[in-house]
Amino acid sequence: KSRRSAWFSENERFLQKYSNIRMQPGINGNDVSVMAPIAKSASEATAEYQLVRQAMEILRSQQHVNGDSFDNSKNLEKLRLPPMFRLRSRLVDISPTTATTTFGGVDSDDDEWINICLNRLPPGVDIFEEIDLESVLQTEQVVKLLLDTYQWAIDPTIQDNFPGLVDIILEMDSIEGGGDKAITESRHALEDIEKRSDVSILIDLYNTLKGTVEIVRAGPNLSDPYNRFSYQFRLVSGNDRFEDLDTLRRKEQQILERSRGKDFETNGKLQQQLAMVRAEISTLEHHIIRKLITAMIRTAPAAQRGMNALARLDVVFSRAAFGCEWNGKIPIVGNEGRIVVE
Repeated sequence: KSRRSAWFSENERFLQKYSNIRMQPGINGNDVSVMAPIAKSASEATAEYQLVRQAMEILRSQQHVNGDSFDNSKNLEKLRLPPMFRLRSRLVDISPTTATTTFGGVDSDDDEWINICLNRLPPGVDIFEEIDLESVLQTEQVVKLLLDTYQWAIDPTIQDNFPGLVDIILEMDSIEGGGDKAITESRHALEDIEKRSDVSILIDLYNTLKGTVEIVRAGPNLSDPYNRFSYQFRLVSGNDRFEDLDTLRRKEQQILERSRGKDFETNGKLQQQLAMVRAEISTLEHHIIRKLITAMIRTAPAAQRGMNALARLDVVFSRAAFGCEWNGKIPIVGNEGRIVVE
């Protein structure tokens, strides 16, 4: 318990989160500036400012439609923002009748599961116990965010007018493992995996995880007698995603209905049947969850590279948002060791 408690401390998680980032020459591995590279020449600074300029054009197109003015020399309409700006979309429906929750848009960017999959865990810690169904649902949402961002980048309008921003995301379309030795040599990366682009790998993972987990009411209890706040994650049922599991759950419900109105404690036969069915359900659920987690482990390196690209894009748009807020101008970087700011 002490080893697990230490490993899951905030400081340890922060350090491990950046320990697998591909190091650039002269940059500390635990320095988040890896995502915001420091220019070593005028050309690098100019290239970085051009990325910020492109992001500012996208942000200012939103202001233009809302009534503000900006230099719209490209005659662009209101441009779609990257999907990460939709992360604040909330749970849109919690139905008391079906006891299920419906998600709207992209709901999570929690990528802690990637660090768990890629890092060597302390002795006695089983990765299949550390990743639960909530993590599986988070993984589905993170992968969806990455794929939506890729779709945003290949939009013809974005590609034609903002090639620098597009290049950041299109790195996800490179062959798996290119230039990322630290991640591909992870003990979880299987050697026999087919050489494919990260996008195709993420698509396979999303299809594997999509619609596998649902949120249901946990039922009234002492702390929540009206069942307003209690919920739990479980493997989805009723949509033929897991047919064998649905069959067992229906059988369990039938036994419970047959036991109503009877002295269940003295009905040894029904009690024995229910115990057997629930044991089968538990075994099957355990098997399914392990398969889902195995798919997550295999895909973690590709997801990590995608999250690095997303973080890079986030840095660029953060700078652009700051520039728009303060009505900033892109400086002119010269080779004489000075910057000209209008």
